[in-house]
Amino acid sequence: MNLADDEPTHPAPAKDDKPDPRGKRDDLVAILAVLFGIAIAFEGRGVKLGLAAGVALALGGVLLAIRGGKRIDGRWWIVCALVLAAGSALARVLLELYQELIAGQWLADGAPSGAAVEDFRFLYRMVSGLRIATLAGSMTVLLGGVASRFLRK
Repeated sequence: MNLADDEPTHPAPAKDDKPDPRGKRDDLVAILAVLFGIAIAFEGRGVKLGLAAGVALALGGVLLAIRGGKRIDGRWWIVCALVLAAGSALARVLLELYQELIAGQWLADGAPSGAAVEDFRFLYRMVSGLRIATLAGSMTVLLGGVASRFLRK
């Protein structure tokens, strides 16, 4: 009996079988999108626009995570959209905190004057614009996730 005939043959490993570092970075983008999406949805649960932005960002991260062994095409666009969504959400939270501080000072000092009311309206418009920027970045990540998962061969 020849033992060489009974042993399974395994192909020799190729010299270039190193793990792809880009795959780990793609996974990191997906994980960060899910985590930021959960945080944005939780923080914005009182406002439908904030909740929708968080859910869209988390769903885009999930689609990026289940893409299989494929690379993310246009990853830097998705990273820029993720930075836009997370940065505008953080800026909005800080601006709302400042807005509450100003409103508390106005209540302590008495009725605000006309210029102070205009400043408050400006802050409100900035918060609304930042909410829209968060939603735009989140929807872009979602679109990137859909494109990576379903539109690529």
